[in-house]
Amino acid sequence: VEQFLAYLEVLIADRRQHMGDPEIDVLSRLIAGEGGERLTTDELMHNCIFLLNAGHETTTNLIGNGLVALSEWPTEKARVLADASLVKTAVEEFLRFESSNQLGNRITTAAVEIGGVTLAPRTPVPLCIGAANPDPAPFPDPDRPHVGPPAHRPPPLGSRPRHCPGPRPPSAGVP
Repeated sequence: VEQFLAYLEVLIADRRQHMGDPEIDVLSRLIAGEGGERLTTDELMHNCIFLLNAGHETTTNLIGNGLVALSEWPTEKARVLADASLVKTAVEEFLRFESSNQLGNRITTAAVEIGGVTLAPRTPVPLCIGAANPDPAPFPDPDRPHVGPPAHRPPPLGSRPRHCPGPRPPSAGVP
């Protein structure tokens, strides 16, 4: 960890001297800031670590989970091998079937009632994202993967279109 932090310090110092294109270089974009606000070196290092974990770990887990699902469900594997156009929906399905991000946290912005309990504004709410994915209401036969395009597929990472803090969502890291 100490070596990685030392590497980040050198990288940040170098990038401050030789900025990259903020349209494609996340670190240059973070250094440039917005609205005149600039991040400190510590804040930049924490954001780099967060982005590494958010982007690398979720994509790695997605690939591994997808390979396991295909090995356990040979008919779905055969479908993908026979029709490359199914890869995109297969990736989304692997996010649903065995979510690469099982837990998340949210903070209420206003008083809200959940399950008969009223939560005050700014209350932390832990989420088990993967627990929603086997719900049979939106997912017929939810305990098996379906790599084909369904009539309707809710987003696998929450009820709204997901936002990935990196330049692309985790499924975009998989061809």
